[in-house]
Amino acid sequence: MISTKTGVVFSILFSSALYAAGQDSNSISFFLLATGLFGGMGMFLYGMEMMSDGMKVTAGNSMRTILEKLTSNKYLAVFVGAFVTMVIQSSSATTVM
Repeated sequence: MISTKTGVVFSILFSSALYAAGQDSNSISFFLLATGLFGGMGMFLYGMEMMSDGMKVTAGNSMRTILEKLTSNKYLAVFVGAFVTMVIQSSSATTVM
């Protein structure tokens, strides 16, 4: 079943594609730019939410406890944060943890 958020994002992108198909290729459409921007941001935020939910389920409280212990020193916290971000490939997901 498709969630409401997913349906809204895909309907925005689909409507912008339909709108673009009926336009002259030499003109710049504000509607197309806006729907592309907001649709892209919506997909990015939806992906970040899905990733952070998955990380919470996978890592659980044990990961949170380990990170709390490792980040008691501010210099070690910078190193651990950089390392976890490098492994996960997302600083936003690291912040959520």
